[in-house]
Amino acid sequence: MGKGNDMNAQDNTDGGSGAGNPESGTLLTPKGKEGSKSSDSGNSEGEGDGESGDGPAGAPEEYEAFSIPEGRDLNEEILGGFKDLAREMNLSQEDAQKFVDLGLQLTDGDPVEAVTKMQEEQWTEAREKWVEDLQKDPDFGGDNFEANVQSAQRTLRDYGSEELTEYLENTGLGDFPPLVRMFTEIGKALGESKSIGGDGANPPKSMAEAMFPSMVTD
Repeated sequence: MGKGNDMNAQDNTDGGSGAGNPESGTLLTPKGKEGSKSSDSGNSEGEGDGESGDGPAGAPEEYEAFSIPEGRDLNEEILGGFKDLAREMNLSQEDAQKFVDLGLQLTDGDPVEAVTKMQEEQWTEAREKWVEDLQKDPDFGGDNFEANVQSAQRTLRDYGSEELTEYLENTGLGDFPPLVRMFTEIGKALGESKSIGGDGANPPKSMAEAMFPSMVTD
């Protein structure tokens, strides 16, 4: 029925390029168009001879600076919380240093940076899965994938604001399947009305009519 034929000819955008890759934009907004110190307080239990009187080694009143490899930094806020916890656990300077060393090994850097990196990797994997699901979708994907993505891109470009485009790109939600499908269907509905509405009797639909046909009255 000529549904969307002239839409496919309008735009040669590579709809699938860089999909799911934060550095390449999203399906809807593709880019390319632009030394430790130990505390040893001395005497064995029960041997108080008056020289130290502190008993077994435990948490110091204030922990000294922990040893970290050159070029590495510790988040001061997290470090402060760790010191409080270490003091509650009665960890000596030496034992607390062991936990610091273990934390550095596990995170290979600042704990906050490590968590942020992990979240970014998980988000990237989720976006890649969204794109893969769309590509495999029997209706949206396959041979129809590029044309459907291009239709969605045109709709966003023609009717979406600059703020919306930037938001979808910066958050990665331009790969979110329900949004991509919605913009594709809107593009098809708008293109269909243009192809049959040239005589004035059936004027082209607005975006509101395409999105909410049952809510728009004459």
